[in-house]
Amino acid sequence: MLDESKAIATFAGAPTEDASGNRLLAAISPADLVRLAPYRTSGPVAAGETLLEPEAPASEVLFPIGTTVLSLLALMPDRKPVETLMVGAEGATGALLWPLDGPFGFRVQALTGGLLVRIPATAFATAMDASVTLRRTVLRYAAAQTAQAQIGVACAALHSVEARAARWMLDLQARLGERALPLTQEALADLLGVRRTTITRVVATLEARGVVRHRRGRIIVMDREGLAEAACACHDLTREMFEARAPGLFPSSPSD
Repeated sequence: MLDESKAIATFAGAPTEDASGNRLLAAISPADLVRLAPYRTSGPVAAGETLLEPEAPASEVLFPIGTTVLSLLALMPDRKPVETLMVGAEGATGALLWPLDGPFGFRVQALTGGLLVRIPATAFATAMDASVTLRRTVLRYAAAQTAQAQIGVACAALHSVEARAARWMLDLQARLGERALPLTQEALADLLGVRRTTITRVVATLEARGVVRHRRGRIIVMDREGLAEAACACHDLTREMFEARAPGLFPSSPSD
């Protein structure tokens, strides 16, 4: 169990530089990083900021830095956007494999604020064409990301809202490395594609068990083991898929 005030105080710190890094970038060879360096830019992104709309082409590769987390959202007619993929410092999104002339198809939005590295799609594709090692590294991550997305589809179809919500909190906590999650119940309901009242019941149930607390627009994980017990197996399955396809990229869970 965790003291709530300590959890909030720990979360208050925000990244101020990209020294905390991105594990996919760290996995790229020094020679390939030198090749990409002239095209690399970095800058801040705000929580809730939209980086790419579905109808727009993906002209950049986006690398979240440190505790920056991005959401890929599917926009369905007459429905609120629903998250299809969470991407943190383990990887990247946008035109990861090749530049797209047509629409990207998803909204990319910052779930948490922080720093973002951007590399133009054409420069990244040229570097991949020139380097077998870069191509291998990116393709292995892309395979792991695809597995993550497929697990998410199965999870949404097969598991209860409580199990999905607990799994989603574990996913975010692993990427932040903190127990205080900057998340409202309404935002979680939207991301999972369920009613706010449903999430309210789920959070109340978890709170009654001493697993989480909901305070000031945050959900604070008080008992990670309890949260893992409430979650489906998809968090661990995603980790296993990453270790099989792209070892070392998936974030480690914070210790209890």
